[in-house]
Amino acid sequence: MNSQFTPKTVAGRSTEGFHEPSSRRITRKTTGTVCGLIIHSGWIIRVVTGLLWRVDQLRISVTSTTAKAVITAIFTAIVTAIIKAIITAIFTASITMWNGEGEEDFPVVAEVPASRRTGVNYNSERGYIYHKQKTLLDEIVFICKNQKKVNGNCNARLRKNRQTGVFRKDGSAHNHPPESQLQQQLAFINACAQEALVSRDPPREIFDRIRRQFPGLIVSYNDAMQRRIQRVKRSVQPRIPTTIDEAAELIMEHPEYKDAFEGGVFYQGRVQTADGRDAFVFLSPKLLPEIAQTMELQADGTFKSLPLFFKQLFTLHISRFGQVYPFAFVLMNKKTRLLYDAVLDKILTVYDDLYPDVYLNVERLMSDFENAIQSSCEQAFVGCTCIGCWFHYGQAIWRRVQKYGLTGAYRSTPTVRHIVKEMIALALLPADAILAGFQDIKNTHREDLRRESAEIQAAIKRLMDYYYAYWIDTITPEGFSVFQMPNRTNNLVEAWHRWFNKRCGGSHLNFWDFIHALKESENAKMRDYQADEIKGADYIKPKTPFQRRRDSQIAENERLYLASDRKAEDIRNFLVRARYFTEPDLSAPVEDGVALHQEGHQDQPDGTVEPVVQRRQRYLAGTARPAAPLDNGVADEPVNPADPVENADPNVPADVAVPAEQEAPLDINGADGLEETANQPAPTGRGHRRRRPPASLSPGGDFVLPPSRRPRLEPNTAAIRPAASSGTVRGRRGRGRETRSQPNVRGRTAAVAALCTVCKVNPRNTVFYPCGFFLCNHCSSNIREGDGMCPHCNEHAEQSVNVIM
Repeated sequence: MNSQFTPKTVAGRSTEGFHEPSSRRITRKTTGTVCGLIIHSGWIIRVVTGLLWRVDQLRISVTSTTAKAVITAIFTAIVTAIIKAIITAIFTASITMWNGEGEEDFPVVAEVPASRRTGVNYNSERGYIYHKQKTLLDEIVFICKNQKKVNGNCNARLRKNRQTGVFRKDGSAHNHPPESQLQQQLAFINACAQEALVSRDPPREIFDRIRRQFPGLIVSYNDAMQRRIQRVKRSVQPRIPTTIDEAAELIMEHPEYKDAFEGGVFYQGRVQTADGRDAFVFLSPKLLPEIAQTMELQADGTFKSLPLFFKQLFTLHISRFGQVYPFAFVLMNKKTRLLYDAVLDKILTVYDDLYPDVYLNVERLMSDFENAIQSSCEQAFVGCTCIGCWFHYGQAIWRRVQKYGLTGAYRSTPTVRHIVKEMIALALLPADAILAGFQDIKNTHREDLRRESAEIQAAIKRLMDYYYAYWIDTITPEGFSVFQMPNRTNNLVEAWHRWFNKRCGGSHLNFWDFIHALKESENAKMRDYQADEIKGADYIKPKTPFQRRRDSQIAENERLYLASDRKAEDIRNFLVRARYFTEPDLSAPVEDGVALHQEGHQDQPDGTVEPVVQRRQRYLAGTARPAAPLDNGVADEPVNPADPVENADPNVPADVAVPAEQEAPLDINGADGLEETANQPAPTGRGHRRRRPPASLSPGGDFVLPPSRRPRLEPNTAAIRPAASSGTVRGRRGRGRETRSQPNVRGRTAAVAALCTVCKVNPRNTVFYPCGFFLCNHCSSNIREGDGMCPHCNEHAEQSVNVIM
């Protein structure tokens, strides 16, 4: 703490000459006091005792009442004075124990900021704190901060000579110990404020860094400290914008946020679309011309650390030297195709204006499977092929494995594990061999799956349906095949996003802090690019041993496949070898906010409504409830594999005919199933959402879905369940065979179970296909005349059949 004080002068000499070491001064004063008391203690005791004895004798000899009262008052005053003198001596001794002799005659005082924004404290070297009281003609008077009665009523003062600047002690001594701890706290707060003026770090990091400089101080982080640091940070920034229009105006008024650190224009302007969407485009002045030196770009978006009125940070990266370098940063408030088109057009317009004679040679663009990004990039970069990231592809499949309840089976069942790994490895095949590889997976593992539980069979069936409907039919093999690609993933872009979000503190920054973080990241990556460019055009950043080993395995697998006849057995051998280096990320969450974007999700244009996600509902036992849709992620109840499987729902009587289009699965190698019919619409464009075809119509239907023991409408079906269902069935995970007992149902009758679940009045005599729900004839007629949507599964009822209950 002595570093904040500067030497003063008195009469032309340094005040350091007046100072005596504190330990020596205390020892000298204490020794003198003790010796004086010992020497004169006998004489003091004799004088006080004699005085009291004489006064007492005088009081006894006097007979007048008045005189006795006067003498008694004198006696009381003497005793009171003695007691007060003893107390004062003890208190003075305690003050001496606190700090020797109190404040110095000529203290060294430093002016420091107070805890209030405009306040000032005057700290002495002995640990006392003063406030300015008044200014006289030749002097300035300072009084102790505890001068108020509620704070101790301390009347200690200092006077400062306005000509010489020397402080001298005035008034009484302090009646409290020094406040060195409080001085340290104020110095710590001021240090945090000074650091906040120059640092863009989050308040907590500033607090922790400064606290390490005060090892003896005990202070904790709280809301008041956070607000103080934030106020100081905002005091050196422009006004925080609250709308995009205001942000666009303010950024043009402050060049320090518009220009890059090493010169050049960083902010290139605002982009707007006809539907009112906005984006701010930032381009690296020194990395923008380098896109002519690469044949591959990578694109991705991040959603963390953004200012509140933006939805994502979209970045474009140069892929070179085995690394990625971001050159375009775009703040977007929506993720529509129109806005992506406008952003890419702005980037290429700026490039053409600056470098009109330098042509681009971008052949590949790696991104996730968001359709809007890929379509816009293919349109903007002529001749560019958009490839989906292999890692995103594998994680999308793994999320479906989790959703369908196969996580435990993947860890414990080799058949399920092989199927999942081989499905992920399909992306390593050439695009023209992926469909045959998918068919090979189904044919190879069909017999092994029949030995698994019905629950696993049903979940695998759904996984196969999903894979064909989305990856084969919608994305197409050309969109996710990474065969012989130099970069199979955009994990380097994801790593940059993690690095950037960590620098931002993992929270939503205000607009100016975020722009400053963008400028810092642009400068850092630009300097990295310059350093790598010096190493030569052929320089490649070394990979980790794991990455080198996996790359060599994939390359060897590709070489063996190319050297073969590329028949079915060669595809089988390729997939078997690929099992050893296609492990998904088992720590991925079941569902997260990024999952939809990784599987082709984009913002819907105006006029369309996003599908509503139904929350899980709870029902009382014994009450009817609607069944979940087919793709609800919950496997059906296990059944006896020996039971017949002709009917897909136990509620459908055996005499109800199956529609002709459901009699047999489609041929996976043909295209008949993709033509538009009255009951099955043709697939929509790539990347757009469409309803998944019924299980019986899906090409993945080679795995027959066993009938469910649990009716889709009535959870308690003791009255309508066949008696044969009480036989032995396979356990949940195939652990032997066990006997299933009938549920104990009270208050349920066949009459109640046979009523229509819509009106609760008429008997059930109509069944909807393909969902298999029962209603009465009156309710089914109303539904067919209306929108034709089943009230239970919210799916289109393709046809209804009258049955006899």
